[in-house]
Amino acid sequence: PSEHLPSRWHLYDTLQVAVEQLGAGAGKGRQCLLKAVCEAAAFSLRHDGLLGELLHVVLTPSATREPVLRHEDYEFHAAERAGRQVRGARDPVDICARMFDGCTTGTLDLFTRLLPF
Repeated sequence: PSEHLPSRWHLYDTLQVAVEQLGAGAGKGRQCLLKAVCEAAAFSLRHDGLLGELLHVVLTPSATREPVLRHEDYEFHAAERAGRQVRGARDPVDICARMFDGCTTGTLDLFTRLLPF
């Protein structure tokens, strides 16, 4: 049953720690994850094969019906909305980077390092 599976919000907690360990730096995992959500929403990753599809599922908070665990988890929905709003902009990655300037690392690159292929 799904009630025994970890939620998206638990996954995001785990990803924040992993991103810090992969090079984002201590305390920057949340900003980098928010930036990645923004960037993923700004682009259509679904057409980039299996990896793109996985990243889309993981980095699209609106893809779940689960209620947030904490109020601050609404930031992920806000980051997704921000990314959608900058679609088609001249440099959406730069816009997301300025919004989440606590992360100076290439975030989608960090997430591809998390996956085993």
